[in-house]
Amino acid sequence: MTMQTLASSAMTGSYVPFDAAGLSNNIQILKVKSTSNVNATISFDGVNDHDFIAAGSGDVMDVTTNSRNNLGEGCSFAKGQVIYLKAAAGTGNYYLIGYSQST
Repeated sequence: MTMQTLASSAMTGSYVPFDAAGLSNNIQILKVKSTSNVNATISFDGVNDHDFIAAGSGDVMDVTTNSRNNLGEGCSFAKGQVIYLKAAAGTGNYYLIGYSQST
């Protein structure tokens, strides 16, 4: 998928979608990177807090780890899933990077 970027200076303390259209593919590995000086909260529904990203850090969510069934099918973040971020305004950016594999 194409990397999505949110400017830390545009954050308002409420959840903001990285991309309102959602993920362009089923994503097996999702990375969130921060060059911001402000901690942020990640949500998968835009209402509840689901994860945390510290200022100036990064995180990898690999949903394929130990997820294969006997048919070879694995987990993924669904195409169209919207990923939200909540933070106060700061400096720097937040980045959403996703990797998928075609079968």
